[in-house]
This record gives sequence, structure tokens and C-alpha cells, in this order.
Amino acid sequence: RSDRIFNFGHIPLQYFPQSKADLYDFEETLGFPQNKRNLLVTLHPDTTEAMEYNLRLVDNVFFALDSVTDAETSVLFTGSNADEGAALMEARIKTAIKSRQRYYYIDNLGFDRFGYVLSVFNVFIGNSSSMFYEAPELPITSLSIGNRQTGRLLNKSIITSKNQVEDIIGGLKDALDLYPMSEPNPYKNADCIELIVNKLTEWQVKND
Repeated sequence: RSDRIFNFGHIPLQYFPQSKADLYDFEETLGFPQNKRNLLVTLHPDTTEAMEYNLRLVDNVFFALDSVTDAETSVLFTGSNADEGAALMEARIKTAIKSRQRYYYIDNLGFDRFGYVLSVFNVFIGNSSSMFYEAPELPITSLSIGNRQTGRLLNKSIITSKNQVEDIIGGLKDALDLYPMSEPNPYKNADCIELIVNKLTEWQVKND
């Protein structure tokens, strides 16, 4: 029933970004030397597609990055989620990174480091929901590839592309040109928690 569905905003945004990480922690602990331009990549399996599609996504992203990046650009890949096919995608990523300079991988940044990365990196690439929720809070721009996030509210900081090399290259160039971006986050509501508590209280009163 639509009268029982309410959109009060994304709760985690009430605490984001509040990163305690810093440049020293990031470079020394993770071994990632920041460059003039820094790109974050997170690729999850699209469970509505075949595994061949998801592996092609990895290959297409590397091809696009190789075409656009230079010695002044570093790329950080993060691990995928627990969906079927994630391990195969991660293995493909790790193999590709071994033969490239200025490409790095970490399984999980954690809350603080993730907030720090979004605050200082230029572009967020892939198909993660975080580019719709958390990333718009900061100047970073995003390139959402494929259909995994289709239906989410688009912020002007988010470029979309198909899982095709030329489309990804064009989207990446556009995202780099857009940086830095400052636009209202459609998922942010400063009164989110208060509104939820008030609605739950209202329902409790009605049911007592």
C-alpha cells in the first residue's frame, strides 16, 4: 500500500562524511601515493546479466582507463560485494593490475578511509550505489556503468554510460571535466532520523 511507504532520506548520510583518515594514513598504511588526478573504481556483478557480461565490464573499464589516464593519474580499485561472480571479477582485476603502473587494489577501505577517498579523489567509476548516496555529498564526480543502478535518482554529478568501451571513455572524460561538482543530494534529508522516529511514534499511538 502506497499510504504506508515513506521516503525520509538515506539514514547513513546523517553521519557522512566524518572521516578521521588523513593523507599520511592513506599513503603510508595503504601504500597508495596520491597523484594529480585520482580515480576510484568499484565493480559489482550485475546479477541480471550473465557472467560474461560482468567480466567484459572489467575488461572494458581497464581499456577505457588505459586510454584516458596518464602519468599524472592513479587508479584505486576496491573489492566487490558478496554476489555470485564477485570473486571472478576480483581475480580479473588483480591480474590486470599486475601489468600496470599506478593501478592499486584494496579489498575494503572501511568507513573513515572511504569518506577520505571521496573527499580528495576526482572521479568514482563503476556500478556502486555509493555514487548515488554518499558521493554527491562531496566534490567528486561519478561514472555509473551499465544498468545495475537503473532507477535511482540521478544527481548532476553522475554521468551514465553503457558497458561499451567507447561509451565508458566518453563518460570518463565528461566526469573528469565536471570535477569538482557541488549539487544538492536528492537522498539527503537533515531531519531524516527525527521524521522516522515521529512516524514510528505516530503508528504506535494509533495501534495502542
